[in-house]
Amino acid sequence: DFDPLLTMSDLHGSYLQPEKKTGIYWRFGPFSFEKYFGDTEPVITPLPKEKARLARVIMWQRRTSAKKPGKWMSFGKQISQKIGFLRLGADYKKTWSGTALRYLRKWEKEFLNSVYTIEEVSYDRFAKLYLKSTIPISLRRPTLWEIRMRMKNPKSAVTFMVVRRARDGRDVAGMAWMKSSLLPVSYYMAGCITKESGNDPVMTGLFDHWFRWCMLHGVHFADFGGFWWKGGDSSWKGLSRFKGKFGPLYFFYPAILYRFEFGSGGSQNS
Repeated sequence: DFDPLLTMSDLHGSYLQPEKKTGIYWRFGPFSFEKYFGDTEPVITPLPKEKARLARVIMWQRRTSAKKPGKWMSFGKQISQKIGFLRLGADYKKTWSGTALRYLRKWEKEFLNSVYTIEEVSYDRFAKLYLKSTIPISLRRPTLWEIRMRMKNPKSAVTFMVVRRARDGRDVAGMAWMKSSLLPVSYYMAGCITKESGNDPVMTGLFDHWFRWCMLHGVHFADFGGFWWKGGDSSWKGLSRFKGKFGPLYFFYPAILYRFEFGSGGSQNS
């Protein structure tokens, strides 16, 4: 029931294999964190001494809004997250909007392999681009930190792609994704553009490249991550509108439930 090396891609992908019950573990300073996914209440046992911290935060993300058991608490939201998946196959563009299809045709006809190329790069090169992109300054370093944490997991490979401008070699857009080791799912981690890309459809090109990469690597579902929902953070609206043009299938997660343990009670000495 508990595997500290599972990733968020595995958790979201559990919708595709509902019998799987999964969880992740991480720690930061005096806190340890666990997040479990599934409709069966997780059995909470003491942590091994080496994993225990002064405060233990336990989260349970259900698929359905079943009655809240005792000892668990929530903080009021009816929906905690909205996730989108795209099923991949020969007809993967059948759900795309007319705008997305028009941008892709423009990208392939006027830009791909002439004005721009798409290249796989290292984390360092992607991070350099991300730090000078149009992403809000407050989000840049935290996002890169999360990517570095995911890269420490030997079970999940992270891939970085950039759009490189041919005439001067400048990177003008980039994208990072992660492939689940357990499920045929790839998880969108981050994307960015610079002002130099102007109105060129570089992100449409990158997303299409991601879908094609997935199919070449045996991935059947592209997980777009979170979307804005009514009552959610309004800063998500722009990216959500863009990702929504690819016609994903949406899942709505009910409110996360929490338990807290403090002191040495959450650890086992043996």
